[in-house]
Amino acid sequence: MEQLKQAILKQAGESWVDLIGFAARDRFDALEGAANPFSLFPEGKTVIMVGRRITRGALRGVEEGTNLADYSMFGQSWLNDTFLSQSTFDLVHCLERAGWDAMPVVPGKPSPGVDFAYAAVACGLAEIGLDGQVLTPRFGPRQRWHMILTDAPLASDPLLDRTVCDQCGQCVDLCPLGALDRQSSTTRLICGKTFTVAAINHELCKKCPNGVLGPADSLGQPDRTAMFCSRTCIEHLNEQGLVENRFKQPLRKRPAWRQDADGRPLPALDGAGKPVQD
Repeated sequence: MEQLKQAILKQAGESWVDLIGFAARDRFDALEGAANPFSLFPEGKTVIMVGRRITRGALRGVEEGTNLADYSMFGQSWLNDTFLSQSTFDLVHCLERAGWDAMPVVPGKPSPGVDFAYAAVACGLAEIGLDGQVLTPRFGPRQRWHMILTDAPLASDPLLDRTVCDQCGQCVDLCPLGALDRQSSTTRLICGKTFTVAAINHELCKKCPNGVLGPADSLGQPDRTAMFCSRTCIEHLNEQGLVENRFKQPLRKRPAWRQDADGRPLPALDGAGKPVQD
């Protein structure tokens, strides 16, 4: 099986996969019902998580408030449905050439209830941040995920042994709609790892005009990657050196625009998160 795993990793490199991790079935014993990916493939033995980066440049127009449309293609639809799908297909092809079944699974309506966040942690690729988003050491929240279920009994990768989220709380404190509540935080346990997660009002998030919402994920939650909270997180992680894919220039080059739930302008924020008065 190690030879097969190495062949999959080789194919991943050739197919522009940025993130790949493996988790055996036993790591999902705590998940019940539709949240457990093996509810889709009862004979499966292994989950393979496949990720590709959301380029920071795709967020540039959103951060500036000048071009929100291109993110919806390069950061969402094209990335998920074309670029990442091709990478996932290549890996499925690799497994099937070796004689193993491989089921590709994508987030959203085709896989209602499947917990992709849990799977990313179980595969040793990520943690859950204070704002409930999946964070990786390479990109923070900037990635899209697909999943492959296979009956090949592949060894699990080690769980992530470092922290990405430093619990700075900026995502909570600066949310334009007040959709995050640190005082009502909960803890989430995944494969023995505990994460503190602020309470999230997803109905408010769905109304947020401060970034592209996009389609809901497999749990019915809105895509928050381009929203003000995530862009603030991306900037903070880059400044603090908490991610590997760092940039020479900041994402937030000028006071950041914000709007309330009705689209009315709120005071812009400077780099320290302080309102800028006209």
